[in-house]
Parts: sequence; C-alpha cells; structure tokens
Amino acid sequence: MAARVQNARRWLGRFASSMAEAERLLTQGLAVFGLKESQLAKQPKGGLEKQVLAWWLCQHTTVHRWWVSERLDMGDESRVTHAIRWVKQEAESGVQTLKRKLEQSIETNRQLN
Repeated sequence: MAARVQNARRWLGRFASSMAEAERLLTQGLAVFGLKESQLAKQPKGGLEKQVLAWWLCQHTTVHRWWVSERLDMGDESRVTHAIRWVKQEAESGVQTLKRKLEQSIETNRQLN
C-alpha cells in the first residue's frame, strides 16, 4: 500500500510539473502570436494558431491532449490529434513560419536563462 501511495504522489508531482510547464509555454506562445487567452474562444476550433500551439505544447510537454484541447478551446481532444499530425506534415509557409517563431522563442528563453 505504501508503494502505491508513493507512486501516486510521484505521478501527481510529475503531472503538476508538466501542467505548470505547459501553462508557461502557452503564455509564451500566445505572446509570440500576439494573442490573449480571452481571444482563443473567439477563434475557430481548428484555427491555424490553435493547431500550431497544440502541436507545440504536445512536442514540449507531457500534458494530456484533453488538457490542450480545453486550454485552447478546440472542442473534442481528437482535434488536437489531427492538429499535431497536420502541423507535422504541412509544408505551407504560414505553418512553417508559426512553428519557427515558437521554436525561436524557446531558444531565446534558454539563452536568457
């Protein structure tokens, strides 16, 4: 029983840490795109910025896709799955530009810290 409790505490700790990192990255990503969190609900569930943010959050954190879907107001979590696949495969310059901006923001933050 003690081992189960210890494992559960460890899992909860990792989950909380991952959520905190995802929140930080979400705030950073929104800033990169010049968006406010309140604007997410007004954008289409499959909007370009939302899809790229979903891809980015899932690339850099271990939060569940339902969490990403809820935070980005994307509707069903299957939209996150589709967004990740689409963003990975999409060669269109607008998508590539947004991906590059997000990745550069991580590099900039690493250099500052």
